Formats: sequence, C-alpha cells, structure tokens
Amino acid sequence: MALSRCRECHNVVSTDAKACPNCGARVKSGIRLSGCLLVILAPVFVCAVGGSIINLMDERGNEVKQQQEAQRIAAMTPMQRAAFAKQKAAAVAKKRAEEQMSSARLACRGFVEATLHDPATAQFEDYETYFAEEGPKGRYRVQVRVRAKNAFNATRQAIFDCDTKPLGKNWLPLRLEQVSP
Repeated sequence: MALSRCRECHNVVSTDAKACPNCGARVKSGIRLSGCLLVILAPVFVCAVGGSIINLMDERGNEVKQQQEAQRIAAMTPMQRAAFAKQKAAAVAKKRAEEQMSSARLACRGFVEATLHDPATAQFEDYETYFAEEGPKGRYRVQVRVRAKNAFNATRQAIFDCDTKPLGKNWLPLRLEQVSP
C-alpha cells in the first residue's frame, strides 16, 4: 500500500482507496512512473531512437554511394572499366598480402613464445614493427624481438629469425633460430 496526494484537496490518500476520504474525489488507480524512473528511462529511449535514426541514415548513405558508384562505372568506356577492375583487383591483392604478412608475424611470435623458458615474462615488441618479407614458394621470413627471463632468472633481449608458411588456416614453422643472444 502506497500513499499519494488527492488531485482535488491534496490530502494524503491510499492508492488502494477508490475515493478520497476528505473530498470524495476518485483516486486514479494503476501504476505511475515515478520522477526518478522517468529521468532514467527518458535518456535511454532518446539514445535508442537516435541510434536507430543514425543507423538508418548510414544505410541510406551507403545505398546512395553504391548507386553513384554503379552510375560512374556505367558511364565508363570499356577501357576505363578494365583499368578500374584491374586497380580494384590490385587493391584487394595488396590488402590480402598485408593480412597474410601480419598473420605470419603473429604466428612467428607464437612460435618464439612457445620456446621461451618463462613465457609469462616475455615482453614482445609490437608485432607490426617486426621485419618481415615474403620469400619463394609462399614462405615468410620474420624477425621477432623479445625480452624475457632465462633459466637463471635474468632478463635478456633476443632476436629470433623465423621462417614459416601457411598451411590452410594454420601456420607451419619451417625454421626458428636465435640470431642474437
């Protein structure tokens, strides 16, 4: 049983009562949202609606861009279309090669970490800074730099030279050699 104020005489009335005992005015029944709850729910509702509107605008903007791109391609000559397709294919190949190189760097880092005496103490440089190059037959050569504790509990820095190649979704270590103490 909660208490509220009568709308007519402002006397305190039980929410279970059908009428005010002072003036006889009917008391509204049902659940009321308190001010606090309204203050909390209103911004959430506004954010949800705003997010939906922004998402719809983004989708519409993407559709417009796609239509403009299709119109631009349709207006090209066959030679221009071929050059555009070649340029787009080169960009896709470059992105794929960068992803493959990044994946090779991370794989070699994992191979090095598995060989360390105390892998929990390993402090690797950012993997994007590792020297890496693509070799023949889809092989990759990566140099990994790490600071880690050895068997004597001394922290030391080491550089490892790693050769690897992709094997499906995994990487196969071909050679892992420490090149500096």
